[in-house]
Amino acid sequence: VGAPYFNATFLPLMAILLLILAPGAMLAWKRGALKEGLARLLAAALAGVAAFVIAAWLTWPKPVAAALGAGLA
Repeated sequence: VGAPYFNATFLPLMAILLLILAPGAMLAWKRGALKEGLARLLAAALAGVAAFVIAAWLTWPKPVAAALGAGLA
């Protein structure tokens, strides 16, 4: 597997995994409902969006990749 294949496939697969992993970690084994897990993550998601907006605003003329990283952290 070379670099072009890795570069083309890694990001989409990891983005899907990231979206599945966050609510899945909040669910109880065999008893959890997706709605409960997403409700618990709402505050964290709002904080992440706020961090992204603040970081993007502070570093506006520069690329937003660093601000996106701050929002995802």
